[in-house]
Amino acid sequence: MTPTGSLHDVGPTSGVEVALKKILRGLLGEIDFDKLCPGMKLGTVDEDVLQIFVPARSFSADIVLRHSDDFAVAGEYALGRPIRRVDVLSGG
Repeated sequence: MTPTGSLHDVGPTSGVEVALKKILRGLLGEIDFDKLCPGMKLGTVDEDVLQIFVPARSFSADIVLRHSDDFAVAGEYALGRPIRRVDVLSGG
């Protein structure tokens, strides 16, 4: 079983979060990244599920419906482990 843990334990500017954002910027393009991901924070990783929080004002069904695969791929590369599902949640 893969360990569970909060990525917030290492801080919001952790190498993992920085890497994830850099990869997403490349996958989505600068304009879509800036539109979809402002204020994005990483939540937990539970086995193969990555949790991402976006501010309520930035939450978009577009992330869930059109870009969850991009978030999963970015998570796999940033974390170095398989991600099969991404839960995008609205957070304060």
